[in-house]
Amino acid sequence: MRACSHFRRLCLAILGLGLGVLTAAEEAPWRFAVKKGEPREVVVRTYGTPKSAARSGDREILVYAEGRVVLVDGKVVEMIFAKSEPRFFEYTQDRGAAPAAVAAAPGNNPGGTLATPKAPNAAESSPWLGFWLETRRLAAHLWSQHRPAVYLVSGSVVLLLLAWFWHRRHPERHIAPPPPRPAPRDDDASPPLQDLEWKRFRETVADYFRHTDWRAEPVAGLATDGVDIRLYRGSEQTPAAVVSCKGANDLKVSVKPVRELYGTMATSGFAEGWFVALGGFTPEAIAFAEGKKLHLLDGEEFIRRIRALPAAAQNALLTAAFRGDYLTPTCPACDVKMVLRQSEGVSAWRCPNPPRCTASFPVRVPRS
Repeated sequence: MRACSHFRRLCLAILGLGLGVLTAAEEAPWRFAVKKGEPREVVVRTYGTPKSAARSGDREILVYAEGRVVLVDGKVVEMIFAKSEPRFFEYTQDRGAAPAAVAAAPGNNPGGTLATPKAPNAAESSPWLGFWLETRRLAAHLWSQHRPAVYLVSGSVVLLLLAWFWHRRHPERHIAPPPPRPAPRDDDASPPLQDLEWKRFRETVADYFRHTDWRAEPVAGLATDGVDIRLYRGSEQTPAAVVSCKGANDLKVSVKPVRELYGTMATSGFAEGWFVALGGFTPEAIAFAEGKKLHLLDGEEFIRRIRALPAAAQNALLTAAFRGDYLTPTCPACDVKMVLRQSEGVSAWRCPNPPRCTASFPVRVPRS
């Protein structure tokens, strides 16, 4: 991953070098499209009809907005432009093509009088077309005059795009996640269930109900209606009960989530419900659940029920709960392990598939 970062820095350095070469090339003397010694017709075909023209003897000056061209005996002897050559809307690289506008013949402008200005062409009447033609002219000039610098800039841009796609597919881990600890032994009085990430805790609760003759099916992603697990009797296709899970949390569950779960039971016709919260419940939540088929299980009661299972079932449940990486949270949208990142000194678990997914969880310190 660190090599990918160095690769991006190298691409940026190449891009800067290419831009520097282009800048230096633009400061160098301009190599004109019209060469000295070429006739007047080539100048008009390349640059268009001049704004004005002055003639004195065998010397003629064609005036453009960007500068002027000096001809002697109808041949170019000097070109003076401020920054760039004039652009001509109907210019083609084929010097044999017929000019779009016929220039005034040298004999038609005696005595150094000004020629009649040319009517505005399509590029002058359409700003967008003029911009496109100017961009095309500049691109053609850079390609023909400064090809090595164009190779550097375009190649570095392509490499940067490849590095960006690689970074999206293989994000860097700025902070290494804590190593998973071994599974608790059978004689542990209190297994560290509070260290389980949210999905592993939900699967552990579902395993418990499977060992009590229920068919448990966890829902995908985070629960939106308070239901994390649906319980079925035997081969029935309609769930008979629901379970809501709250894993590691120092705060007790208030009456609001308990009331929401009971409302889901009433509207969907579930006969029974469980709420498993390791942090416990407030007195208001306990009072609300009294006399209803809604069972509240805090951390101590849930562990006691696990210990009441047969030894083989208990061992299988705890082994599955603490197998592999049970600390790193799972992205609820992508179902992949999240990565630990730092932003402005704050650490957080984030999905490894940005910007498509922006799910995140705060970092908590394992309490066991």
